[in-house]
Amino acid sequence: SLLMGTALYNFDLLALGAMGRRPQVGSYLASYRCVTIFGPLLAALQNALLPRLAVACGDWPEFRRSVRRFALAIIAGLGVAAVILFVFANPVLRLLYGPDVGESAGLLRILAWVLPVQGGRAVMRQALYAMREQKTDARVNLLGSLTNVTTAGGATTNCGRAASASTPPG
Repeated sequence: SLLMGTALYNFDLLALGAMGRRPQVGSYLASYRCVTIFGPLLAALQNALLPRLAVACGDWPEFRRSVRRFALAIIAGLGVAAVILFVFANPVLRLLYGPDVGESAGLLRILAWVLPVQGGRAVMRQALYAMREQKTDARVNLLGSLTNVTTAGGATTNCGRAASASTPPG
């Protein structure tokens, strides 16, 4: 998953460059890094969730409650982070990159909403692993990656970097 996310992130950069939008790569990188900082947190959460879900796996009502409880907590937490990044996009970018952030704040406002989606996906992925459905998860990841590449390519071609930024990575 992290590998696919990195590949998709790099694909977005290559797509922007190939379509003659090289000046916009800097704004995209500055905005995207504010979101990727949550990657290690999501990885740690996934590592902590799998054993807990695997224990509850035999008791389906408890398993469903656990998945629902963890998903809601993580989505809510990352939703709060998304709201903070959305509201304070300019100050966050100025703090990290200085006063000349250009149009990066608009991109960060779009990219911030990927966080709750990634949180929910992280919980669901661990639920699939706990149920021994790794093959299903691999197929879902592959189809999701192909869809994201297609959507990002089409959005960048037709609508520019803001549309490309709205396609969630990996």
